[in-house]
Amino acid sequence: MRSDTQRAPQSARAHKPFRLLVIADPHYASMDIAHPRIECPLGLELTRRAIADAARRGGFDAVVILGDVINDGSNPDELPLLEEMAQTVREAVGDVPVLLTPGNHDGPHPTAALDAFRFAPGLHELDGVRLLAFADAYRDLKHCTRTEDGLRLLAELNGGSGGGHGGDECATPLVALQHNPIHPVIEGDYPHMPTNRREIMAGYERAGVALSISGHYHKGQPEATAGGVRYVTCRALCEPPHPYYAVTLRGRQADVLERPLHLSGRPAVWDCHTHTQFAYCRDNVTAEAVVARARKFGLAGVCITEHAPQLYCRAEDFWEARHIHEPEIWRSEEHSRMAAYRAAVAPLRAENVRVGLEVELDRDGELVLKDEDRAWADLLLGAIHWLPKADGAEKTEDPEAVFMDTCEKLIAHGVDVLAHPLRIFRWLEMPAPKHLYAPLAEMLASGGVAAEFNIHGNEPDPAFLAECIRRGVKISLGSDSHHTAQVAGFGYHLDVLERLSDGRELADILYSPAGG
Repeated sequence: MRSDTQRAPQSARAHKPFRLLVIADPHYASMDIAHPRIECPLGLELTRRAIADAARRGGFDAVVILGDVINDGSNPDELPLLEEMAQTVREAVGDVPVLLTPGNHDGPHPTAALDAFRFAPGLHELDGVRLLAFADAYRDLKHCTRTEDGLRLLAELNGGSGGGHGGDECATPLVALQHNPIHPVIEGDYPHMPTNRREIMAGYERAGVALSISGHYHKGQPEATAGGVRYVTCRALCEPPHPYYAVTLRGRQADVLERPLHLSGRPAVWDCHTHTQFAYCRDNVTAEAVVARARKFGLAGVCITEHAPQLYCRAEDFWEARHIHEPEIWRSEEHSRMAAYRAAVAPLRAENVRVGLEVELDRDGELVLKDEDRAWADLLLGAIHWLPKADGAEKTEDPEAVFMDTCEKLIAHGVDVLAHPLRIFRWLEMPAPKHLYAPLAEMLASGGVAAEFNIHGNEPDPAFLAECIRRGVKISLGSDSHHTAQVAGFGYHLDVLERLSDGRELADILYSPAGG
């Protein structure tokens, strides 16, 4: 597998790229198994994380799942997990094609997994790329054999329609997909490889397969080439560092990148914006789960930061922005849940777990925050979800001026981080005001306030971040997690900051409440 810095030859780059998101061995299960590394209950979430991370990095033209979708397809009680996984993937990728190669753990009959994903193995032609997906046969859920139908398909291809090797990098690529590794040989007692692997390899060479991609062997293997065919064995998603693979095809040239979801090897990162079971806007998140995911995915620390206005108000009052336009609502104790929130999260406090609040301004220019709660909080995120309006006004007359005035007041009130900067303009269906990037960055620098790089909406514009970095403004990474699958999902964000760093260490750019 190549690194991001390597480039394909010019002739291959001229060919339209086709991007595959490849996931191997989620091993989703309803409970843990007796294995120190395989994390079965996380299989669904890991798949969701992989799709989200790949989408943030520019997307994909097809998704490939290389089998062992679930961990125990021989157990009828676990089979519904196949449909749950398939539904989650479909919802996450929309109309993007999903290809599946059933694995030995998916059950004695590959039809269960194939039916759940509504997929038929065979040759699939997608936008100039030919993908061969095989459903191999298993004996005792262990010994793998390429079926007669699979071998017949290879024989029928026999190098036709853009196959063959011939050095033509722009020829129509042919990619073989299967669960079990084909090459190189894996030594050991366990039968990791198909019983007829030599026959398969000969068929791949004759058919002109450019790339063969497999899973099953959780450690993965170094890439190898034989008979003009490039063989890749992917590491398992279910084991740390939880990698998925981005494959970009340009003719017969293929770039294969491994992307771990775990942040090991990256600079120390805090997730400084996470939500809890107290959020009206939550999907599937709790404070305890946030802390667990922070540790699971290699964060240096995490900040639990719930919406103060949501804690003071009923949901209907919050969504109507009455806490802004009628300040007496939030100042009343009638509907406050702040005491319950503080009681729930205080036991989680630790050196690498801070607790705080996401705050706004009301129409009087005051923080929607009581003094005793401010004194309790470790940090404050200043946010703009609505722009204050003048008495009787239907809308804000000058959104840009009101935005800058609100930011200035939030900074003057001593917030630590400006949350999701500039997002309000997208919510107002206005283009991002690029002419405000520099003055806003200067305002943050003068106030010693960090700018947030947010997952929930994948913003702000890197050009704004560049203005901040140039002025020494710290960048705070925030998942703004409404779902546990969002916590610590910063691979894309760290790559962006590395490109913007201008040679500076990321540790010197990133904000942390611990003083980093």
